[in-house]
Amino acid sequence: MTLNITLPTLSGSSDSSKDAIVSILAREHPLKAKQMHERLKREFKGDISYQAVHKALTELEQQKVLKKDNGTYELNKDWVDNIESFAKSVLGEYYGSREFVDSKTIVTNSLYETDMMLLEVASKMLVKPTKKPILCLHWNHAWIPLFLNNEKYYGLKHMIDGTESYILIRGKTVVDEWCSDYWAKRGSHKKIGMDVAATIDFAVFEDHIIQVFYPAYLKKDLDTAFSRVKDISKLDTGELFEKVFMKPAKITVIVTRNKLLAEQLREETLSYFK
Repeated sequence: MTLNITLPTLSGSSDSSKDAIVSILAREHPLKAKQMHERLKREFKGDISYQAVHKALTELEQQKVLKKDNGTYELNKDWVDNIESFAKSVLGEYYGSREFVDSKTIVTNSLYETDMMLLEVASKMLVKPTKKPILCLHWNHAWIPLFLNNEKYYGLKHMIDGTESYILIRGKTVVDEWCSDYWAKRGSHKKIGMDVAATIDFAVFEDHIIQVFYPAYLKKDLDTAFSRVKDISKLDTGELFEKVFMKPAKITVIVTRNKLLAEQLREETLSYFK
């Protein structure tokens, strides 16, 4: 029997506004369509119509990502919990046990703080590995080599060097290409411009899945900063670090231990390199 496990995704033509809606409702709920439009206008600086917001809300409700009650919207708990509940039922049926859940949610205050938290999590996972473990990354943009003068970012480099890494990057800017080439020269497997990480960034390491949810305005800042660079030698990493990576932002990170799901996501990632 073939088992298909699907991560929660936001499909449709307005992914960026849907992503922003989910991000906002994760922080504040319930909201009416008009209230959501006002908040999105602030994040997109007035660059979105009420009709587009209403359409995105309707599509998300149809996809069962949102629940609507008396004209207000909130996240559908069933959508949030679908990975956990599905894996519970599968493991209960096939392995006679439902004891698999080891999940933690962390909210950080900046992109830099997120990276440092991920370093701490990774360092705990890398204690005495039996062999060189596989690390799979689906990231919207690549940046880790940019700040290696920072001792803590050097720790992230050391962590990746200790794995057999497979890196898929959605972006295909000069910066993405330079960063991914850096890792390729160190033995990592990489591809850029891939149809991944449209909604979230995630990593798979052994039995762990790490999902990172960025607010839409921060993703937009990253897109803008990366797209402006035409020559990597002229990139001002100090300015990028101060204006984007230290910018206050509530970022949600979910770390889940789920062997069954991790194995499938790892297989799907490796399939890009066959």
